Amino acid sequence: QCFASNRVGATQASTHLTVYVPPNLVVSLPRSAHAFGGNPIVLNCSYSGRPSPRVTWYLNDRKLIPSAEIRIRTKRANDFTDSSLIVSESTHQHTGIYKCEGANEAATVFSRANVTVFVGADVFISTDAAGNLGKSLVIPTQIVGLPRPTVLWSKDQLIFGYNDRRIRILKNGSLEVVSLQLEDAGNYEVAVANSVQ
Repeated sequence: QCFASNRVGATQASTHLTVYVPPNLVVSLPRSAHAFGGNPIVLNCSYSGRPSPRVTWYLNDRKLIPSAEIRIRTKRANDFTDSSLIVSESTHQHTGIYKCEGANEAATVFSRANVTVFVGADVFISTDAAGNLGKSLVIPTQIVGLPRPTVLWSKDQLIFGYNDRRIRILKNGSLEVVSLQLEDAGNYEVAVANSVQ
């Protein structure tokens, strides 16, 4: 409170001073963690600070919003914030960098965890493929799994050798047949496996 006076009169004024304390990480995320597909992921972080920090969760720099599969529990009280992130059933889409960010009027700080979700191998392939004689054809295939699955292609139940110059297995697991010939017609199958199976 401040008082001032002179011969003409007196006056006073007052103000309230608030002291902000930047967030301080009390419980940090683990540097790295892993889960097996279908199992939950649970991450916890805590901050102190004044006012108690707001906590926001991110996966690969995208803000996480609570949903049927993702729950966020946060308690703020007495200059302290405790927060938990729960992914009920993890999939390969939950692999990435998780960030727990604590922020208040004084500063923003964060903790990160690199989370890997190991999932069994699976493959998705278009049902039929057709191509023109003498042209190349790619049979598009989507392969998922972590660790990266081993991919084996076969035609009419015979596995392709890797030394066949006209047949290539691409990095994404798709099969390319260069310069189609009549004898390339048949039933093609792809098999995938990894250590999670």
